[in-house]
Amino acid sequence: MSLFKGLSAFPITPANEHGVVDAAGVMRLTEHLSANGVDSIGLLGSTGTYAYLSRPERCRAVRAAVKAVGGKTPL
Repeated sequence: MSLFKGLSAFPITPANEHGVVDAAGVMRLTEHLSANGVDSIGLLGSTGTYAYLSRPERCRAVRAAVKAVGGKTPL
């Protein structure tokens, strides 16, 4: 039996040209995914600008997503 099942979404991490995360954009993306029934969200995966973000900006993205999802979807 597999421990993994369902749909895991890996959204982009929107940021501007200076590497500042668009926290409102992260919230919109993760809230939309959660509301539409994904089984988990893989935030800060290898998509988008993740690899170029500083640690503080990665933390901003995580805080925004946690707030948006509100514990309804594993993050």
